[in-house]
Amino acid sequence: MAMMMWAGNILVCLRIQHALATQSNALIISVNAESSGSDFIAVMLSKGRLSTDFSLGSVIVSFTAPDLVNDNRWHLVSVWLDGPTA
Repeated sequence: MAMMMWAGNILVCLRIQHALATQSNALIISVNAESSGSDFIAVMLSKGRLSTDFSLGSVIVSFTAPDLVNDNRWHLVSVWLDGPTA
């Protein structure tokens, strides 16, 4: 599930939520982008850990969670960005 809220051309809120059970080490979970591609968010599994890359302009910010989630158990993944900056 993804929800993006805009005020004119400014992103004011983004919420992404997924349920995930996998044994994979690498997986693209979701990618959301506006039409020019300069604003985006990607949620992935890398080396068994959740990671996200996002940009609200020219700078790409990356985050990787410390815990492994490729244990074939169900996990709820939630990513929230509130406001035009993160």
